[in-house]
Amino acid sequence: MFWYVRRPLLIICRLLTAGVTLFFTVETGWPAEPHLAYVNGQPISSKDLRLEIGLFQNEMNLRNRPVSYKTVEALDSQLLANLVSREVLYQHAKALHLKPRSHSVSEAYAELSTQFGGTSALKAFMNKAGITEAQLRSRLEKGLSVRRLLRREAIRKIRISESEMQAFYRNLPDFFQHGEQVRVRHILITDKEPGKEESRMTAWNRIQTLQAQLNAGADFSVLALKYSECPSRSKAGDLGYLTRDQLLPGFAQAAFELQPGDTSDIVTTRFGFHLIRMLDRKPQKQVTYRKALEKIERTLRRDKENQAVKRYVAQHLKQAEIRYQE
Repeated sequence: MFWYVRRPLLIICRLLTAGVTLFFTVETGWPAEPHLAYVNGQPISSKDLRLEIGLFQNEMNLRNRPVSYKTVEALDSQLLANLVSREVLYQHAKALHLKPRSHSVSEAYAELSTQFGGTSALKAFMNKAGITEAQLRSRLEKGLSVRRLLRREAIRKIRISESEMQAFYRNLPDFFQHGEQVRVRHILITDKEPGKEESRMTAWNRIQTLQAQLNAGADFSVLALKYSECPSRSKAGDLGYLTRDQLLPGFAQAAFELQPGDTSDIVTTRFGFHLIRMLDRKPQKQVTYRKALEKIERTLRRDKENQAVKRYVAQHLKQAEIRYQE
């Protein structure tokens, strides 16, 4: 997930399982906290809710939709409800002896590390949150158990018919207008301490040095692999094909002005300083039904899965003994 790329929100399963967003309870290292709710006798503390809020903010930042703490604070009741729902599902998964495969937790941990920008960034986050790697892996295992439960019990039997897909394509023609796309690489140098002039100048000097190396004939891919501070660094800065509305305005304006092979001047966004290399362009076009089949099926399946999960969660909430503290 690239910080400056806009992505649609997929809420339900992310909030309940071990996707990008993770929610967990710290078991040691902090003083005892008052309990906000009990799920079949299992407590949920105010510490859990604080971590829920912090990780929700981090998720929104990764999606380029940052929210203030004040805004998130207004969602306290909904976030607590998410914690309760997740605990209900985990307990049910445990009763059915549903556990993730042994390698799944390690894969999820590696994926999370990539999303945070590397192992060092993830460890810094854990240190700030007051949790150990073992505790984080335990929470990943818990979330993966819930994911396995939902797949087996709620969404396994979902099917999408040909008639449903044809109706979707016929009734939503604008959905299949593919805007002009560009494929670009970029190098990002971040401002480590926003608001401090010294930090800004350090980042500016670094990006200028890289720009000079490019002007002297250096390979853009090599510099991106070595110096970029974006998760796309692992792909030599390649962001793939993107439309204008998937990018921040300043980044998009600079990118769409380039021709294949061109390199931008230094571009400033709230994430730092960028150098952009145009790789390819694709003109706007109407996507045919045959080519849109995968997208249609995926969209309809996601909607049906979300509805199925909602029903499944509601059913088990009714069966659980849930007590909220006044």
